[in-house]
Amino acid sequence: MSDFEDDPWGDDPDWISDSNDEIENGTGQSDSKTNASTGIAGAQHTILLLDAQQSMFESYIRTSDDSEYEYASRYERISPFDAGLIAAEKLLHHKVSNVANTRRGKRDGVAIVLFNCPQLANVENLANNSIRTLMTLKPPGVEQIQTIRSCLNEVDSKRDITGSTDTRVTPKRKRDLYDELYASKQEVEENGDGDYHFDVIHQSTSLKSALIEINSMLNEAKCVKKNSRTSTDVEDEKTVWIFTNEDDPIDGEDKRKTPVLSAANDLIENEVQIKLWPMPRQDKKPFNKNIFYNHLVTEDEDIEGGEEIDEANIESSPKEEELDFDSIIGKFMETLTKSRKVQSIPFLLPDWKFTQRDGPSPYPGMMIDIYQSVRVKKKPQPIIINTNTKKRTKKVSYLRFKDTYNPVDEKCIRTYVEFGGEKIEMTKQDVIEIKSKSNVNPKEASLVLFGFKNREKMNRPDQLSLVDRSLFAYPNEGMVKGSRAAFASLYEAMLRKGVIGIGELLQRVNASSRLVAIIPQEEYVDEDLLQGLLLVPLAYEDDMRATPQSEDNDADDELVSAAVDMIKNLNLDSNVVIGESFENPVLKTFWNYIESIALGTELKEIDPDEDDTMPRDEKDVLKVCCEEIESFRKLLPEDEVAVSEKKRKISSVMTENASIDWFKAYKERILEEFTINDLKSYLRNHDLRLSGRKSDLIQRIEDHIESIIGDDKMTFEGDNKVIDV
Repeated sequence: MSDFEDDPWGDDPDWISDSNDEIENGTGQSDSKTNASTGIAGAQHTILLLDAQQSMFESYIRTSDDSEYEYASRYERISPFDAGLIAAEKLLHHKVSNVANTRRGKRDGVAIVLFNCPQLANVENLANNSIRTLMTLKPPGVEQIQTIRSCLNEVDSKRDITGSTDTRVTPKRKRDLYDELYASKQEVEENGDGDYHFDVIHQSTSLKSALIEINSMLNEAKCVKKNSRTSTDVEDEKTVWIFTNEDDPIDGEDKRKTPVLSAANDLIENEVQIKLWPMPRQDKKPFNKNIFYNHLVTEDEDIEGGEEIDEANIESSPKEEELDFDSIIGKFMETLTKSRKVQSIPFLLPDWKFTQRDGPSPYPGMMIDIYQSVRVKKKPQPIIINTNTKKRTKKVSYLRFKDTYNPVDEKCIRTYVEFGGEKIEMTKQDVIEIKSKSNVNPKEASLVLFGFKNREKMNRPDQLSLVDRSLFAYPNEGMVKGSRAAFASLYEAMLRKGVIGIGELLQRVNASSRLVAIIPQEEYVDEDLLQGLLLVPLAYEDDMRATPQSEDNDADDELVSAAVDMIKNLNLDSNVVIGESFENPVLKTFWNYIESIALGTELKEIDPDEDDTMPRDEKDVLKVCCEEIESFRKLLPEDEVAVSEKKRKISSVMTENASIDWFKAYKERILEEFTINDLKSYLRNHDLRLSGRKSDLIQRIEDHIESIIGDDKMTFEGDNKVIDV
């Protein structure tokens, strides 16, 4: 039985699903017994707020011919508004690809809003008329990507080699937002029409209206989950990015600041983060965040090292020859791909049972955020598309009786577990109850500390047997006050006393808990940031197996030192991430083909020289570490060359089976009972042709025997044969 869903390349990218998708995307409901802090991270909604004042359309940002981005490579200079559109296009492409590759983020919405737009003075709501919604908030698809590309692609594109800042000399675009916003104003000014005149409201008023509009958009969007105050589901992550080149929208007047901050506070109360992306200024003046935007944007806890109040908040707009446009967009994309936490759970100390009390304020424990140290990308599952409707086919399976072919009622289905050769009936609820009874804290997902072990007495605790992926724990001060201070005290005490913790980690109420080693991370990337705890799953006896004894000799110190020297001379940048920094050319070609079909664009040819997986020149490697490689090779033991014994060649001539009486077989007509090898052995010994089917071989043998009988060289006496020589 099947029905059909929407086109997988349509507006809604919900075209990949399995039983775990709701959990991974935050679309499923959390367990009724699970605390609100233990849900899987929700969707990630992003709203781009682009400044549309005229200075944003001036082309003064210098680009390069070999730019990674197609539009940027066409012109010598582009406008800040175009830079924002390119960032939007990369964001949309990233969201759609993320759904296709990882099956996650299917509810992630994207919207684009313009503010500081020109408006008619006699419009009733003048403030709202200064904003335009280029894209409503919903999960992006092909239509949204094509909308942005139509604003960037030209009918007849050509690189502006003169570098003119006049937008009128650039080729005509398929959709010119500048003309849509300012053409009516220019027409009224040229015709001198007095009935309709344009008036410019203050930038702060337009920004305030845009923030209010975004708040309404988030409340009305279908893709944003609306949780009640008593809901146990995790809130979606909502972020507003402001793209502007104006650092003082209030013109230094504090009275204009209050209404904007009031609208921003409404967003912040709605769990919305406000971030700023300052664009380069045309006058080369520094973009000073201290004037206004430091009071508007929310603090970013993910920024390593924090921000200095004076120097870091005054960002100089780089000169034209110093601006790296590719790095600007790359940095923007990095902020969107930061790893999010898996869940937030309480960290309970050994005395938690004595302090736990039923009441309005039970003992919460330290609240910690759990992050994955390793993220596995799953291979996309194949999708069956109906050839007629071009839509995805949804399969539904049923259990039926063999004899009547009637569907089996769920009440008739019984599950069992085999114990001692007997089948014991056990329902799913029984399994859940058994798991719950085996957990120390069955009421909620948590990390319970049992005690401590001396780190020196442990058998190399930094290399524990990895039976599963390790996790990283960090305090969450926002959910439970005092968690950061308690976490810091525990962390410092564990380092000072040289111990590691042993605890039980339960990530879901209906799951089985695991013993984990709680190891304080000793690295110090930044002294201003608190380090976290590593949670390494411990193996049970059944998970371990004996290590086979090897007769190989251990490497001596000299060989190890040579290997270290060779590794140190590898020509890899510190920012290189294996699996991400180098694109697979085969996959890149495949996705380019899929994208060209989905977006209706021309297929881009992949330059073979862009294959980052192949070395440019083997000599380059030898230049870097030739001596180290040679030193390492000399210290290696000599390879044992296996001497292969010379095997006797099997004779191609097969002797005839002496046990077969061919003349008797011919007389009794049973030649067809012999195998082909037996038949060929007779033909080979009598220099007869071996090709053909079995019937041909039998006919050839019969003809040969009949020829012998016809020459009177053989007479039969009973069952014995006598041949005259």
